[in-house]
Amino acid sequence: MPLLPPALDSRTFKDLVDEARARLPRYTPEWTNFNDSDPGMALVQLHAWLTETILHDLNRIPDLNYLAFIDLLGITPEPAHPARTDLTFTLKDPPGVTVSVPRLTRVAVDDPAVPSDLVFETDRTLVALDAAVGAALVSKAGGGAGGRLRDLVTRFEKGQTSWAYSFDPFAGGEGRALYLGLRLRPGREKDAGTFSEDRFPAGPFDLYVDAVRILDRGPGPDAAVIEGPVAILCPPPGMAGVPLEHVDWHVFTGTGDEPALFEDDAATAGWTRLRPTEDGTQALSGSGHLVFEMPASVAALDPAQLSEEVWASFGATRPPRSKEELARQLREGPLDILDGLAGFWVEMGATEAEADEIAACGEDPVAVADIIMTPDPDPPDEADALPPPYQLDPRALTLKDWIKVNEGYAAALPQNDQGYLPLYWLRARLGAVPADAAAPSAIRAFHLNTVPATQASTRLDDRLGRSNGRPAQVFRLPKAPVLIDPATGAPDLALQIAEEGQDPDWLRVDDFYLSGPEDPHFMLTPETGELRLGDGRRGRIPVAGATVTATRYRVGGGAAGNVAAGLVSKLKGGLRHVKGVTNLRAAHDGSEAETLDAVRLRVPHDLRSRDRAVTAEDFSDLALRTPGVALHKAVALARKAPGPEGFVDRDGAVTLVVLPRIDQPRPQPTEEQKRAICRWLEPRRLITTELHVIGPHYATVTALTARLTVARDRDLGEVAGAVVTALADFLSPLTGGEDGTGWPFGAAIYHGDLYERMLAVPGVRRASGLSVEIDGQAGDPVADIAEIPQGALLALARDRVDLVAAYE
Repeated sequence: MPLLPPALDSRTFKDLVDEARARLPRYTPEWTNFNDSDPGMALVQLHAWLTETILHDLNRIPDLNYLAFIDLLGITPEPAHPARTDLTFTLKDPPGVTVSVPRLTRVAVDDPAVPSDLVFETDRTLVALDAAVGAALVSKAGGGAGGRLRDLVTRFEKGQTSWAYSFDPFAGGEGRALYLGLRLRPGREKDAGTFSEDRFPAGPFDLYVDAVRILDRGPGPDAAVIEGPVAILCPPPGMAGVPLEHVDWHVFTGTGDEPALFEDDAATAGWTRLRPTEDGTQALSGSGHLVFEMPASVAALDPAQLSEEVWASFGATRPPRSKEELARQLREGPLDILDGLAGFWVEMGATEAEADEIAACGEDPVAVADIIMTPDPDPPDEADALPPPYQLDPRALTLKDWIKVNEGYAAALPQNDQGYLPLYWLRARLGAVPADAAAPSAIRAFHLNTVPATQASTRLDDRLGRSNGRPAQVFRLPKAPVLIDPATGAPDLALQIAEEGQDPDWLRVDDFYLSGPEDPHFMLTPETGELRLGDGRRGRIPVAGATVTATRYRVGGGAAGNVAAGLVSKLKGGLRHVKGVTNLRAAHDGSEAETLDAVRLRVPHDLRSRDRAVTAEDFSDLALRTPGVALHKAVALARKAPGPEGFVDRDGAVTLVVLPRIDQPRPQPTEEQKRAICRWLEPRRLITTELHVIGPHYATVTALTARLTVARDRDLGEVAGAVVTALADFLSPLTGGEDGTGWPFGAAIYHGDLYERMLAVPGVRRASGLSVEIDGQAGDPVADIAEIPQGALLALARDRVDLVAAYE
């Protein structure tokens, strides 16, 4: 057990008054009136109150010493962390195919409920492309009805792409492929000829992968919502950051005449290999950015150049491109097109006599196919050769005409009235997945023109004052706290002090221990924005009158930045040809600065683990310190690995169950958060440890019933509602438990604790008949405890609480 520092003096106000009263007869025997109304006793009580105040401050000396020792050890409170999200920009009529969105572009939260002007800044420059995903073809496991091997999961209308449902990009496993068709100038399909000279730009191309997460629907049109949790296996030590190459990316650079185009997923003719220069998805195993260096030879391919078999593979019918194809479609289907063709024979090149001959066949499409394919029985001499009969060219009809023939020719691809429009095609093909790598995740969508952003405001050239030439000068930034750069762990601040003949740039240091008399060093307290200069022995003193300027720093952070999807949409400052911006997912990982009480609790863990994860408790303690990830709590299960149902025993394995700080009924960590925890723990764990990171299992309370007896001067509905709130708060993963910091992992429900919470509600006289049913297990009114699985938390919806309230 921990050593508790003793109180230096434990006497209270009452103890001091009683002690003084006991001494009065000895030292002042003439004083006989000890009532509170006596003026002398009033003075005694006044001095007792003053003494108790002094003792209170005296007893805080151990805490003061404790904090002083913590400061000597270099342990400081964790600063506020900013929320992060990805912003997607949409363009409007740019003259070229690209628009530059500079780094630190500011986008505010458009929500009247937000009390302050929250601003997000883009973390890097974005070369936005006037393009959209026009088509996404994904494989189907085992094929489907009618031989369908693929699904077209996009719908492209009026320049906008919608995704029909989440999908498995490589259903069927190794060797299957995903095809993405990109359309330049979306929304200008009617003017496609005007932009026919546009080409896909060479250079970096950023593709954002929005993978399926907890509470999204799973892959497939009828999939259910994924409740979770979903575990990931952290890469073995030394393998973090090693690029994974079991997903091969290619871009189409051919002519469209290559054999078996799109029919053979392994074909190389017409395709150029792409190697990602950045892969934040870890081979499509989660959300993130994929950056490719596009060659100058990227070519557009009209979907109509793909074979009829390829069209049939995703359940569509291509308009025929030759007389032979037209005859085959008349004979074999799949569409009934004879009636619709009645008015188009002449437009395809038939003579009036030939059109009449076709009409004489009535409603027999096979007979019509036989006629138009019948060779000339009496071919003319070559000298006076005439065209053979039925010189039909289906390409003479526009797409609009073919849709009039049968609406089945209308596929959800980029098109105008004339036909389907060319697309620039990317292909991803799945190879053999390594044993220690995660399999590709289900995907919700692919997005262009998306860039990571941080809830922060960058300030430039803030004058802090002038030097007075004295030692240990202190300056204060006008805005705080200063944000910590997650990549370096250091404050993002640049300071200049203008002195003649000196370099104006000063360097931030953690302390002045290694600073010399002429070193331009300064210290910064990020929480308050206080800057401290040296004293001439440790750190230089700037000359009197020198201007001190913070040339650049970023401020922000806090839980207020965790806004919902679609709210970061107010562009600050004009950007030409940018129509709008939004965050497709909710912002996450914003947190407040650590309190001193939290630091006191953390210090013993830090000193014990010493930044090394050996015991299970080390893993949970270090996980809570993962930079940029806001976790509420974590628990490590030794010799446990995630199994199909719960956990299984495995030597050398550690499963880290983490609960993020998210205001949701069933909080679950995202893939990005779990990967960040893996990266943080990778250099800190033993090389032999098999580390899994997973969100909590939730034991659902399917029914909680009880009977309440309410005082007659109280409203039954009001009291019952207060009891429901008290129970929900007590069992909450974030605010529950005895200490109000969240329900402990795997802790059982004791009925006595629930009775205590119900009886504490004003107006409740008695409570009885308590029954708790968990995950379909029948509740037992006689039992006094309800067990939940190891590492699990509780989920209680208010509508699952059934209280019978009555007056006594």
